[in-house]
Amino acid sequence: MFRAYLKFKDRCDACDADLTIADVGDGASFFVMWAALILVAPAAMIFELTVRPPTWVHVLIWPPIIIIVCMMLLPPFKATLFALQWRHSAGQAKLDE
Repeated sequence: MFRAYLKFKDRCDACDADLTIADVGDGASFFVMWAALILVAPAAMIFELTVRPPTWVHVLIWPPIIIIVCMMLLPPFKATLFALQWRHSAGQAKLDE
C-alpha cells in the first residue's frame, strides 16, 4: 500500500485500482497524537510517582519515547483511515445544483 514511509502508491499492485482519489489528510496524525497521549502520559506519571527522578531524566526519556510511539502508530492509522475512506466511497463534499 505504501511506496515510502507515509506515501501511498499510485496504483494497487493486486487490482490496479487508482489510489490517488482518496486523501486521508491529517486525520491519522490527530488520532496518533491522541493515542500517544493516552499511552505515554500515564506511564510518565507512574514513573514520576514511583522513581521520583530529577526533571532532566524526564526530558531525556519521554521525547524519544513519544517520537517512537508516534512513528510506529502513524502508518497503520493512516492505512486504516484510507481503507475506511475507500470502503465508504468518501470524497470531496459537493453541493447539488
